[in-house]
Amino acid sequence: MTKPRYALTIPNSGNFTLDSGTPINNNGSTDFFMAKFNSNGILQHSIACGGSGNDYVADIEWNGYALIAVGTFVGTINVGGLQLNGLSGSNMFVTNLNSSLVTQNGYSCNTSRAVSINDMCVG
Repeated sequence: MTKPRYALTIPNSGNFTLDSGTPINNNGSTDFFMAKFNSNGILQHSIACGGSGNDYVADIEWNGYALIAVGTFVGTINVGGLQLNGLSGSNMFVTNLNSSLVTQNGYSCNTSRAVSINDMCVG
């Protein structure tokens, strides 16, 4: 089985299109998107993720069953249909998405201190 290919970026303010016209809408200050392409480079699924604050994804990993995404957010964030709420300041999130980029589970770590995530290891 070929590992699915995923792409991500952090867009600036505003909206843009992916491939030949799939819209990606910015929900706030800084957001991110995830997309799944088949082995021929054809877009299969895409989602915009974020909220009204600065939202960043630090890493994504495919473990053979699910896509795991980790990052930080301010305020609230929507990832694949799941909304997570944070405290004031920076908060961390971990989500588990299926191959159609729909969130199955999601968790947030709320803190009033500045936090950052740089990488993860999926075993």
